[in-house]
Amino acid sequence: MCGDICEMETMFTYTNRRGVIHYIHETPTKAGSLRYTMNRNAGGALAELPTGMEIVESINGQVYIRKVRPGVILPLEEKLVQQTLAAHDRDKYRVEVKGRDIIIHKPNQDVDRIAKLMDTTSAWGNFGQTFEKLMRKKIGDAAWQDYQRQRKEKARLEIEQLVTYMPVLRLRLDKGRRRLFSVERMSYRGHGGWLWLRSGMPLATACEHYVPLLGTYKLFEEC
Repeated sequence: MCGDICEMETMFTYTNRRGVIHYIHETPTKAGSLRYTMNRNAGGALAELPTGMEIVESINGQVYIRKVRPGVILPLEEKLVQQTLAAHDRDKYRVEVKGRDIIIHKPNQDVDRIAKLMDTTSAWGNFGQTFEKLMRKKIGDAAWQDYQRQRKEKARLEIEQLVTYMPVLRLRLDKGRRRLFSVERMSYRGHGGWLWLRSGMPLATACEHYVPLLGTYKLFEEC
């Protein structure tokens, strides 16, 4: 989900997951300090990332710059959540770490349906099947499979640029020394917001209990 950082023609650039290039700009404040911002305008952009600053990209590709903050969530904890999502066939969900929170987001769009619409061979029906047989005969099974793999990977990258996400589950580190988490789900009733479910859970236990509930009505029965 992370973007790419590079330095081209004395301008420091950051490319987010949607392929949009961002530049760093500085503005003096009334107090005499400098304020840094990120935007798409190359004019007057800085040549390098200011000392003590870092670039952050949100789950939906918004980019901003801030002072470097020490990490609260361990890399292994973020990886555990991602691995649990994959193990329970929830790999379309995305993980975002913000402070002491690990937030799980679901796609707003039907990724499988978009992928199918982008698969022109599949959309052609019987003609597509006939075309596939002809291509396999002409270039061979291995070459055809490699072509399909490359085409699907290209489609995946294009879909990733289109899909937006919304938060559904939040795992919040409550007790840093013991590494215990509270669990909250997003509520859509009334004004909406986070609804507390449980506290004092080891991260692995929380993941194994709540990740399988993602995308099901059982999650909304939890309270």
